[in-house]
Formats: sequence, C-alpha cells, structure tokens
Amino acid sequence: MMITKTTSTEKFRITGDWATLSKLLKQKYSQLTDTDLIREADRDDELLHRLGRRLSRNRDGVIEIIKAIEASMPAVLK
Repeated sequence: MMITKTTSTEKFRITGDWATLSKLLKQKYSQLTDTDLIREADRDDELLHRLGRRLSRNRDGVIEIIKAIEASMPAVLK
C-alpha cells in the first residue's frame, strides 16, 4: 500500500459530513470554538489556516488531524 503525503501546495478538499466532523474536532480539541469551525463554500484553505492558528499546527498538521478523525468515523457518518 502506498501512502502519499499531502504537501502545503496541494489543494485539499474536506469530504464527508462537516457537521459531524466539526463536532468530533471540537470534542477532541476543546480550544476550538464554533467560530473556528465555520466552513464556507470553496474556502477550505481559510478554515485550515484558522484551525492551524488555534491548534498551533501548520497546514499539513491540520490536514493530518482531519484525515485521522475522518478515518475513525463510522462509515454511516461519513
């Protein structure tokens, strides 16, 4: 199995149910606020930047967090 790492220059799109994913993010990272988790259409990069500032992570770190939480979600919630 080949795993590719997303780099900062690649376009990243959040897939799946954002409402559920954002709730799971907020549960895991209590410092996140509802405002931090607002997702607007075609503005995922702004969301990643906001989350990165709040979590003290770079863009790739935030993407890894999101992917890990998505992977842990039951298939019925995706």
